[in-house]
Order: sequence, then structure tokens, then C-alpha cells
Amino acid sequence: MRTPRKQVREAVLDAAEALFRARGFQAASLEDIARAAKLTKGAVYSNFAGKDELFLAVLETHVGHTIARYRAATDDGDGGGDADEARTLDRMAEFLARSAIEDAAWSAAFAEFALHASRRPATAAALAAVRGRLRQEVIALLRPIVDHGQADEARLERAATLFFAIGNGLTLEALSDATRVDASVYREALERLLES
Repeated sequence: MRTPRKQVREAVLDAAEALFRARGFQAASLEDIARAAKLTKGAVYSNFAGKDELFLAVLETHVGHTIARYRAATDDGDGGGDADEARTLDRMAEFLARSAIEDAAWSAAFAEFALHASRRPATAAALAAVRGRLRQEVIALLRPIVDHGQADEARLERAATLFFAIGNGLTLEALSDATRVDASVYREALERLLES
């Protein structure tokens, strides 16, 4: 009996994320990913055109899970006011700092892929499309706190781009020297984002 396509796809995504974390984008081969998923290389190719497409699918899934974890970790049912904004900012900074440590291997793989994509126009365009969808999720997180919930769409788009830049940049700093980046650094960066 054949394994349903959805299960095959999920097995490939899980194996790929584990290997991208452990080895990085370049060193993780499709053969190794298939082996780790206990599938054939053909099963990988029946779901993904190649390693670039597979990484993009893993990225979208990973960031979706990260946003869901953030929402679960910070949802207290409260809402409104400057105290709530300050609490949200503290929680966001703490979450980002913790994620920088816990997701360091993933962040390194993402940085490697982003560099790879920058030299391949079609892959760069696909990465931009995925990031555009993810940016909408980040905008939803930022909407209540940017300009006290009064920001227009252009400001929210810019804030989301800055949010990614802050997160990626500070995570790279944490990879090179974890002692220099903590929740207070993220909070200061987020405060400056909200001021702009």
C-alpha cells in the first residue's frame, strides 16, 4: 500500500528541516533528505522540483510554526493601552532573543540560502514571494503596537521589513557572539522601529 502524498510531503519537509539545521543548505543533499525521510529520491522529486523549492517550503512551514508559537506564548487575552503595548514589546523581545539561541542552526541555514538565492534570479524571486506572504503575518503581529495601532499600510509594510532585518541581523550577531545579544538588545531595536 502506498503512503498518501500528504504524508510523503510532510516526511520530506521534516527530514529536510532537520538536515538543513544540522548541515546547512549546501551540505544537505536531496539523497540524504530522502534517506532521512525513509523515502526514495524520486518521492522527494514528486513533491518538489529541487532543493531550492524544498527549502522555500520548509521556510514557510518553519516561520508559520514560529509565529504560532509566538502567539501561543504571548496571548493572555488582554488588550489595549500603553501598558499592554509595553508588555507586548517585552514579550516580543524575549521571544526573539530566545529564538535566536534556540533557532541558531536554522538561522544559519536561512542565511546560507538567502546568499545562494541572491545569485539566482528565479530563486531570489521565489524567496521574495514567500517572504511577502510571511510579511503579512508579521504585519498582523505588529499592527496593534506600531504607532499605537494607528499605522497606515505603508508604515506597516516598512515596519515588517525592518522587523525582519532586526531579527535576522541580531540573530547573526548572536551566532558569532551570543553574549552580546539578549532580550534588552532586541527590545531597544524594537523600540527604535516603533519610533521611526
